[in-house]
Formats: sequence, C-alpha cells, structure tokens
Amino acid sequence: MVAAPESIGTDGESAPVPVVPDPRARAAGRGAWVHPDSGCVDLAERRRAYARALHVPGPVDPTAVRVYLAEAVQQLPPESAGN
Repeated sequence: MVAAPESIGTDGESAPVPVVPDPRARAAGRGAWVHPDSGCVDLAERRRAYARALHVPGPVDPTAVRVYLAEAVQQLPPESAGN
C-alpha cells in the first residue's frame, strides 16, 4: 500500500491521509507492507504503524485497504476463506 502524496497537507491540516492498496508494489512513493489479514490491518492502525512507515505527519485512513481486503476474501474459494 502507499499513501497518496497529493493528499498530505503542508499547511498544518490534520485531515487523514488515505492509504491505498498497491498489491503489485508498483506505485511511486513510499510504501508499507501489511499481511492481507483484517487483524493485521487493525493492529497496524492501532499502533499507528502506517504513519510511521509512510512518514506521514498525521492520521491515516486505511478504508481503501479494508475494502480491498474484504473484496479479496470474497473472491477466495470457500475452503480457502477460513485460512
């Protein structure tokens, strides 16, 4: 995933920076790895790991990552969804 650079305010705004999935690791800019598991996404948010890894000065919004993960889980075969 990668933080959208154009959304980082330099005027002291504290609006959350969107974190977007980049499964192929091709997007420009700083990226951060997280396991494709909702528990890991939650833990990274609670520990503020996204902001540290992406060098973002304020809060982040991992909504796009959660949506991507939910869609990926729905596409798994039924026997793989629980693993």
